[in-house]
Amino acid sequence: MKNNYVLLAIVLLLTVSVNAQFTDDIEGYPVGPLNTYPWDSWDETPGTADDISVTDEQSNSGNNSVLIAEGGVIDGLLKLGDKTSDTWGLTFMMYIPSGK
Repeated sequence: MKNNYVLLAIVLLLTVSVNAQFTDDIEGYPVGPLNTYPWDSWDETPGTADDISVTDEQSNSGNNSVLIAEGGVIDGLLKLGDKTSDTWGLTFMMYIPSGK
């Protein structure tokens, strides 16, 4: 009986510590417009002016990063499927050139 309680406690601890995570370091995409799921633009039309771009000019780690260029409307979307509730966090690094 004691073994059953230990097993139950282990299962409960594992269940509580499991959570869904999504990470994307942008390294798997070629340089250029980024319109591959889960990334999209507001109008959901690939190849338009509001697409975000993958660049290898500046990055925090690895070779690639996302470029949100000036001089236009850039509306990048990260689609998270059917997520409608719960607590979510988003973390990213941002580079802003001096004088901007």
